[in-house]
Amino acid sequence: MKVFFALLFILKSSLQMEIIGSDEDRLTWTFKGDMATKNARSVETSVLWPSGYVPFIIDQFAGFDYYDLQIIRESAAELTFDTGTCIVFHQIDQPPPFGDPYVLITRSGGCWAALGMIGRPSMQKVSLDGDCLSSHKFVKHQLLHALGVLHEHQRRDRDRYVSIRWSNIYPGYETGFDIDWNGDVFTPYDYESIMHYPSHAYSLNGFATITRRDNGDNRRLGSAFDTTFDDIAKVKAAYRCYW
Repeated sequence: MKVFFALLFILKSSLQMEIIGSDEDRLTWTFKGDMATKNARSVETSVLWPSGYVPFIIDQFAGFDYYDLQIIRESAAELTFDTGTCIVFHQIDQPPPFGDPYVLITRSGGCWAALGMIGRPSMQKVSLDGDCLSSHKFVKHQLLHALGVLHEHQRRDRDRYVSIRWSNIYPGYETGFDIDWNGDVFTPYDYESIMHYPSHAYSLNGFATITRRDNGDNRRLGSAFDTTFDDIAKVKAAYRCYW
């Protein structure tokens, strides 16, 4: 699980794609980096999917090719397997009856996801556009948002571990670095988590926007090739998976 690779300077990586969205998206949601949320929140019971069951539909009009479909389905299946089926991503063909919530995986101007189960309206989006489909890691990042997982660097104890270099952040992207004071902390701070921004995320000037306070290697921030042990552990803790 903990496989690492060095990230060179990135002005706009797949985890930091500009969020565009439709006019309706802009009016309905507050974007925080690659998350869309109506309230600031982290992994908490109010946004969890009942019984960990997440039905999803892949938008047939989104233009996904064979490779795209394969990486989406594999990413969903791997998260289901890694959590010991405590979380189940289940592909369906039609929206559930009675207006029950479900995820629509589509292309909607960028790489982003609604945070947790939003309830009503019943359909919520995960947008996988551009380079987001270049790796399972990036797809899983968005699916974890859909489960209710916030960015690692936004947890309420983050200032013990990292420093945010606000003057280096590209204007308009600061909210992706805000602390979420309402979320629950289930695991030790995970520098390498796929939910952690890399050190130069949204850099305005080529300098780091996040640095480690322990003087560790900043290139390790968000560097895991796949979900880490703690990425999965926080999901299992939040959903009370006991196996």
